[in-house]
Amino acid sequence: MHSAIISNNSEAFSLLLAAGGLNLELRDSCGNTALWLALSVGTFYLEDSESYAQRLIAHGSSPNTLVNDNGEFARESHGSSPDTR
Repeated sequence: MHSAIISNNSEAFSLLLAAGGLNLELRDSCGNTALWLALSVGTFYLEDSESYAQRLIAHGSSPNTLVNDNGEFARESHGSSPDTR
């Protein structure tokens, strides 16, 4: 899911959500959830004009995970890339 968001791969993102059974609170090696990344890499929209973040929340992602392990808050930072080591 993280890779689909970072690369703005809406097809992979939609397929992963449709498959179900994902742990949407899973964190990458930097402590970022998929929702954190969706808000941090910029506002990408899917074919139905919903953002990745809107779709994640609709599928149960917790908005309470908007701080990563480094204490950084998710934010829309158009044009910057999150650290995704």
